[in-house]
Amino acid sequence: MTQRGLILVLLGSMAWGQAAAPGAPQAAPPAPTAAPEPDVPADSTVITIEGVCEHPSSDKPADCKTTVTKAEFEEAIKAIQPTIPPAAQRRQFANRYAMLMIFSDAAHKQGIDKGPKFEEQMKLTRMEVASRLLGQSMQEKAGTVSDTEITDFYTQHAANFEQVDVQQIFVPHAKQPTPPAKSGATPAAKPTPITEEATRTEVEGLYKRAAAGEDFSKLQTEAYTFAGLKTRPPDTKVKGLKRGTLTPNRAVVFELKPGEVSKVVTDPTGYFIYKLDKKDTVPMATVRADIENAIKSQKMQAAMKTMEGAATPKFDDKYFGPLPGPGPAGMPGAATGPVQPPMRPAPTPAQPPNNK
Repeated sequence: MTQRGLILVLLGSMAWGQAAAPGAPQAAPPAPTAAPEPDVPADSTVITIEGVCEHPSSDKPADCKTTVTKAEFEEAIKAIQPTIPPAAQRRQFANRYAMLMIFSDAAHKQGIDKGPKFEEQMKLTRMEVASRLLGQSMQEKAGTVSDTEITDFYTQHAANFEQVDVQQIFVPHAKQPTPPAKSGATPAAKPTPITEEATRTEVEGLYKRAAAGEDFSKLQTEAYTFAGLKTRPPDTKVKGLKRGTLTPNRAVVFELKPGEVSKVVTDPTGYFIYKLDKKDTVPMATVRADIENAIKSQKMQAAMKTMEGAATPKFDDKYFGPLPGPGPAGMPGAATGPVQPPMRPAPTPAQPPNNK
């Protein structure tokens, strides 16, 4: 691999290493005023590095320099990202590019870019870059989604696009009593702690009153008073609630009829009582982008599964030890293979007291 090729590999590693994690929220910076592009021909030299050259001459050391044209520099950027950044960011990239060329040249002069250690690292780097480019290629192929595919997906997953307007009452689970700070210390006199049994009894009473038609806001206030919460009770009216934002047991609200009150729903956070006000379906045009992302994800997963099925690695248990237990995602060990493109994260279940 040439020196310049090595520079591109290093810059690519830096760019991908600094990329934000998929789905990580980022504050949107104010849109800068676009400056006009300078009128520079493609073959003009934009970077000159004196003292660095692939074939230095001892007779004319002053002639040792490396030049980079605008076209060469922009090709280097395109190898890492699809668009050419503004001038200020191009200068940052150019500075890193130049410094890497200087360091790489010094490494070459010291013979560091030769030998088995260097070749092994370059082999691994080539595999990493090839896998990343494969992931990009798969993403591009999966990026074409037809209108028919969107319509079919919308029809087949109609339940996922339902939304409801509801009223809800939330009662948190009883808090466990705080143990004394020191062993043997007599705690100060406190009100009798609320037990889970007492909470359940209170919830059952609230349910009967809700089913009888009492105002949900009034019942929610009483629920917070009973629980000893000093904070303002949440709004009982929740509009546009979608199935994907609820835990499975709370999704029972989608089975209700308008005006119907649910049974008491037990959740790890507490107890819920729902009353359905309205149920409808989100228009396909509103969720088109989400459907496209879901279809692209399915195509990517199918392509990955096909590739994984084409080859099966086997490992010597005597050398590597027994197969490790399931990881956090239920898969043994860490996943390998091409880096998948960023996917939209799954909706986070709504947390009380406010799940709008």
